Amino acid sequence: MTPFILGRRGGSNWFLRILGIRPRKRIDKSKIIEALIVKIDSALNQIRDNIIRLKLRYKGLIERAIKTLLSGGRVKALIYLNEATEVKKIVKKLGVSEKALEQVKLRLETLESVTDVPQVLGEISGVLLATRDYIKDVMPNIALSLDSLVSEAKRVISETTDVGIGEEEGVYITEDAKKLLKEIENAVEESVSKQLPEIPMSLVTPLLSRGVEVKIKDAGKESQVKRPKRPIRKLSPEEIDRKVMEYILTHGGFIDVSEVASQLNVDKSEVMASLHRLKEQNKIIF
Repeated sequence: MTPFILGRRGGSNWFLRILGIRPRKRIDKSKIIEALIVKIDSALNQIRDNIIRLKLRYKGLIERAIKTLLSGGRVKALIYLNEATEVKKIVKKLGVSEKALEQVKLRLETLESVTDVPQVLGEISGVLLATRDYIKDVMPNIALSLDSLVSEAKRVISETTDVGIGEEEGVYITEDAKKLLKEIENAVEESVSKQLPEIPMSLVTPLLSRGVEVKIKDAGKESQVKRPKRPIRKLSPEEIDRKVMEYILTHGGFIDVSEVASQLNVDKSEVMASLHRLKEQNKIIF
């Protein structure tokens, strides 16, 4: 019997089509990785834009709360403070999501061999799913972007392996993904607390009654303060008082006179004068 020989035209794909079998499409895995990284960058930009916007929102709320407290408006000030607390929670969740996506991007960028693509996509999909569930209650639009990334990863896994993955199966939130997210959460918690200090409620009541007890550092030193090189803006006594009170409240009743003078670009004597004005108004005690 004459052996059946496949012609060059069409190769084995021609024979498979005769049998009704659809040949597996060749996929450029390196281009897939590049495309995923572009989508991750897009999600990261979205997250970072929201973080910047919400940090400004937080700062504005704290300033309004302090201004209201100094004028004796307790109820309105508490509304501002409660809203600031909620904004801070969202900033934290966005921060955790940002760091998680940075880890996913790094994993893709440091991929040593394209043959590892399906395995790596399975790993990062678990992290993406965990991040999606973490943020979906505060930023559903970003959660949808992460869903899109997971769907893309599933598609690639299906097309590059013999594993068929449906919409609701195939990738899971692994224990490693949960552990990674928890570690990131702890780190971001500390960072956000430093960037967005809160006003303890324990200081609000004293402020509106007998005054907040203040611990002052460098009050008696007259050394020249090294101020940053920037245009000097003359602040009114009211503005200085508000900034000084903000520092005191966000630092648990403590003030470093030199540091505040440097931040406001004023002499230490102006900070001390502000402290005495606030004392006369029964806002602070020292």
